[in-house]
Amino acid sequence: MIDEQGLYDASNILGLPISKIFRMTGRPIKDNDECYSIIGELLRNKELDKVFHIDDYKIIIDDDYYEGTVMWEIQNKTHYYDEDDLVSEITGLYATPFWDGTAIIPIEATFYYAGGEQEIYGELIRDEIDFEQIYIDIEDKFDNIDKLIEWYYKFYIPKVFNMYRNKILPELREQISKSQ
Repeated sequence: MIDEQGLYDASNILGLPISKIFRMTGRPIKDNDECYSIIGELLRNKELDKVFHIDDYKIIIDDDYYEGTVMWEIQNKTHYYDEDDLVSEITGLYATPFWDGTAIIPIEATFYYAGGEQEIYGELIRDEIDFEQIYIDIEDKFDNIDKLIEWYYKFYIPKVFNMYRNKILPELREQISKSQ
């Protein structure tokens, strides 16, 4: 049926989620559109973890079905701005794997906030953030859905987080420091 009707029509006709069809058939995932659809579906259905703790950072991941994006909120506490004030940092990112059917993860900061008990050190919203969007090239074919899920945990989460911690966060902090 899938070969005759196509994956998305077969899903609608059978009344089954795309991810379930891949699980039942053991089909390989052959293109970016399939990867993009499956990841979004698994996030919406809470079949992938959405909260992670890495070092002192808390990461909350959510998908926006209508926009087709995957959003990250990253929270941490730091003495970066003031040795005596433990500052909360909250950053929002778009980091949608297989965005628009491509083999990339574009990463874009959408907001940044740094504030402690003594003062607010800075806030930036999307239009004020001054740096180019970052792209991570990614694998786009998987032997089965389990390999895609493994990729989510072993590649996507750590790769986006490391890009945030090593490149994006220092740039956001520098922008705040320059504006003070």
